[in-house]
Formats: sequence, C-alpha cells, structure tokens
Amino acid sequence: MLQTSSPRPNVRPATRRRAVALVSLYLGAGLVAAGLFLAYRVYVHHATFAAREFFFLGGIHAADDDIGFRLAPNRNGIAVLQDGVREPARRIAVRTNSSGFRVSLSDENPDEVSGGLAGIGCSCTFGHGVAAESTWVEVAATGLGLAAANLGVCAYSAVSSVELLRQHIDTLRPQLIVYAYGNFHLERSRQPRTDITVYQTYLTTRAAQPQRLRPQFNNRLIFALSPRIEAEYYTAKLENRSLRFDLDKLGLLLPLALQDLQRTLHPATVRARFAPPPALSDTALARWVTSELVAMAQTCGAHVAILFFPAFHGEQPSPGLMHVLGTLAGAEELFFVDVGPRLFAQVLDQQEYSAHFQIPRDGHPNAAMHREMGVAVVEAALAHAHTHLGAGAQRARAPDLDEIEQ
Repeated sequence: MLQTSSPRPNVRPATRRRAVALVSLYLGAGLVAAGLFLAYRVYVHHATFAAREFFFLGGIHAADDDIGFRLAPNRNGIAVLQDGVREPARRIAVRTNSSGFRVSLSDENPDEVSGGLAGIGCSCTFGHGVAAESTWVEVAATGLGLAAANLGVCAYSAVSSVELLRQHIDTLRPQLIVYAYGNFHLERSRQPRTDITVYQTYLTTRAAQPQRLRPQFNNRLIFALSPRIEAEYYTAKLENRSLRFDLDKLGLLLPLALQDLQRTLHPATVRARFAPPPALSDTALARWVTSELVAMAQTCGAHVAILFFPAFHGEQPSPGLMHVLGTLAGAEELFFVDVGPRLFAQVLDQQEYSAHFQIPRDGHPNAAMHREMGVAVVEAALAHAHTHLGAGAQRARAPDLDEIEQ
C-alpha cells in the first residue's frame, strides 16, 4: 500500500517576497501614522498648557475613579484667574480640609463640618475668584447658625455634584443640603469629558430611563503629572521663565500622548463615535437629580434646597427643572430658591449685571452675588422651616440680615 503525503502549497519566492513587502508596508505606514499622532498630541498638550491663562497651583485636584476628579485633601494652593499671571491681585489662595472641601485660610477647625449645611455645585459654589469665607455656602451657614461644608468643585456638573455628596453623606449627615444649580449644568451632565483630557461621570439613558455611567477612562495619569505640569508651565509663567519646548517637556508630555493613542484605539472610543447622542431630556435629568438628593436627605433627616443662580441678566430656570419642581410642590424635604429676581431688581441690563455681580474678565459670581445667594438661602430656609417644621421646631436661628449684608 502506498503512503501519500499531504500536498504542500507551491509558493514561489517572488510571491513570498511580495507578501513580506506588503506586510512591511502596512506596518511601516502604521508606525508612521502612530508617530505623527504622538507628535501631534504632544504639540496639542504643550500648546494647551502654554496658552492657559487661568490655572491652579499646589496640586489642588486629584483623580477619582467613580466621579472623575475632586479636590485633593489637605492642600494649600492658589487659583490664578484670567490675567492673574500679570496681576498678582487676581490670585486667590485655596485651602482644603481632610475631606477635600474648601475652607477658610483662618479656620482653626476645618474638619468640623458635620451636622450643618452641605453646599454642592460647580465653581460658583467652590467660589472661583473669591475668598472661601465669602462664598454663598459660608454666608448661608453663618446666617443659619450651622457648620459649613463646601463641596463645590470647578467644572462639576449636576451628576458629579450629586455623586460627590453621596460619597460623604454618611459622615456629613447635614441638616440642610443646598445644590447651587445653573442651567449649563444640564448639558455638562450629558458629557463624558470636562475638557480634552479629563473624563467625568455622566448621565445617559437605558430603556428610556436615566443611567449614570462612571468615567469612560480614569484620570490618574494627568493628575499624577500635575506637579510637573505646574512646574514646567504654570510656575514658569508666574516667574516669567521661558515656555519653549525642550526635552524635559517632551519627557513630561509623551506619556499623555501615548495614553491618547491607547484611548483612541480603544473599542469603547470607536463605539462612541458611531453611537447616537443620548436622548436625555432636561426634565428627565432634573428628575434624576432631585430624586437622588431627596433620597440621600431622607437617610439623615435633612432638607434639600435647589438654589438657582442666573449666569446672565434675565436668565430663567430651565423649563425641565421647573416642571419637576412643580410635581414636587409641597414636599417636606425639598424647596426651591431663585436668586434671580433679587439680582435683577438691582440692575437694568447685562452690562450692569456684570459690573455689580460678576468678577471682571471672568464671569463667575463675585462676593456681592455670593452674598445675595447666601441671604436668599437663609430667608427661604427659615420660611420652609416655619411652614413644615413649626416655629418651635426650627433648627436654625433667625439671622441678622444686616450683619450678613455687611
């Protein structure tokens, strides 16, 4: 019986060489494309940091895998406002306590914040451009005789504000939760990133219901590199040193560019490019925020205030929020504070509004607007307590509004 062998393909040497050349060509093209991408991303990061006119010094922020980022604990740093590189008066000291909440520079007991007023929100709660003791959180807490816990973080959305409070609600156990809401928070809450590099938690929909998603990627690298970024770019600006690109900056920025390449090729990024935007209405988002806040408040017997602040003259709260609040009218745990009417009554137009209530060349609330926001919270909280708790059961003392105005 004859034994036959399997036939072997007859591949000519010329065909094999062409296949190897083709594979090498594709690999070479891929390497060139990757190299160009890395060079471009290094350039983008360098140009971004070099051109930035407002920034923080002192490692003020830290990565948070569940939210995206937060204020780092036990920090003493500086917030440099627009034009603060040239004008020292536009540099504001920032101090945080052991929980990462902003506190006054002179506070001797910065960690004693439980059982009081917890203020959440974005830079307009944090107090971008004003001293910590001038923020609406401090004004309202002082007027109500409560300890102040300022959980505001610059660039936060409604979702990240709620989730930061959730992390601390068991230890804070506040009597009053106040969320300082701006209409722009709604759009922020749908976005997976706050800027070109920093990812955040956000809200989407699943089966027509709101669903919170954790950050698509973590921010550990960018915040781990923050001390070097500050030294190479921000401190250099304040010291009038050269920002010229060099090998030190290449070594600093190349890890960020490599991370960008990895994330660009990640399947989640590819899927996101072809996914339709979430059909999340303002009403659904506002309902999610209010229900989450009320649920947390019920765990510690707190009350919740939604404090609306207008970003410009004549701005009104979003219809979605007002619809949700209308369905909750009469709820014992929740009340609404609109500071707009008391601000608009004092000015005629946007020019006067900016001059009276906003930081020049910045747009954030100044100390006068923070004071109005704080007083509005005090008045609304006392009225709510009188209605729902009874005058004898009020947990806040009557404020001296003249003293607050000063």
